[in-house]
Amino acid sequence: MPVKDEKIYYISDVFRPDFVPCLPFINFIKEIISFPLQYAGLGRLNDDFIKTDKALKSINGFSAIKFLKLNSQSMADCLKFSKTIDTDEWERLFAAEPSCAAVEYLGRYLKDAKLIIGYETPPVLLKCFNILNIKYIDLRISSIKFFNDLIIGAKTNCPEIFAKMLPYKLPEEAIYYKANQMKARSQVHGKNNFSEYDFALICGQNKGDSSLIFDGKNHTIADFIPQIKRITSEHKLVYLKKHPSAPNIEEALFAKLGVKILPNELNMYDLLANPRLKKLYAISSGTLQEAKYFGKETEYFKNSIYDYISDEKNICFCEKYLNIFQHIMRPYFWASVLHGNTNKLMSEKDYEAINYESNLRKMLNLYWSY
Repeated sequence: MPVKDEKIYYISDVFRPDFVPCLPFINFIKEIISFPLQYAGLGRLNDDFIKTDKALKSINGFSAIKFLKLNSQSMADCLKFSKTIDTDEWERLFAAEPSCAAVEYLGRYLKDAKLIIGYETPPVLLKCFNILNIKYIDLRISSIKFFNDLIIGAKTNCPEIFAKMLPYKLPEEAIYYKANQMKARSQVHGKNNFSEYDFALICGQNKGDSSLIFDGKNHTIADFIPQIKRITSEHKLVYLKKHPSAPNIEEALFAKLGVKILPNELNMYDLLANPRLKKLYAISSGTLQEAKYFGKETEYFKNSIYDYISDEKNICFCEKYLNIFQHIMRPYFWASVLHGNTNKLMSEKDYEAINYESNLRKMLNLYWSY
């Protein structure tokens, strides 16, 4: 029998050591989906999991530290988790295989869950949801950030939900169209002539970027010295573009390797539009996904955490993100995806009449680009 009053839960990376400082943005995502869910007749979004104290204990009693203790591989690991989680522990357990005890513990708090909506949910929790046979939709800001507004990616473990979200996928043609406009803008303003010579570009990333976590460690570009040496042997001119939010990097190290540091004021999209740019490299930066639409060759040292579907034909169900533009903030999307009844709701056309460009960007005051 179904559980009475089944809930839709909202969750994020509750294991992050800096989870509490990240809450304003996590709550922002919650707010922009709470209204359309309720207006679509789907009830209140339960946010008990993200109402945490400094010890990462949620208002519903779920303890992130206890979960990680139960997921530890040894008693020595278990004893490390006392009252807090440090960065090394978060990195090591971010994508770990969940233990049976940890899954059982999490399941106690999700007995009445009919759906989980997450924002940047860590892989260890997504694996738990699959084991517990709980449907989820995970949201993430798309790597494609040069569009009219920020794009939100959505992925799910439910084939039926996937099929209903698929019609809202942003067409690849639209992204190529916008990239072409960006290239034209750079040309008309004379911003795509940075170099007289062909060059390669290494894209830096911010230390707090969860896409840098693999093999239980948060990596930096300095961890890939052999790859950088190969790049400098293949290209006469190699630049490094720092992430604008990243701390100071070891400039002396890169100078020794023959890599020049670009000034921060150079815009990444002007660089992508530059015909002299021959190839981009990065650990896992989403900029390399953007570079595809500018016709640039790319090489990852690892892979981007934003694994999205770019195919246009013969798309089969898989747990990858779909680029979705605007719809996630609107009731008709959630109604059509979760119960199919969009009667009496404003249509997509109705919303376009009141929409404006850079809606999310303006609310967040976030204008990503290098």
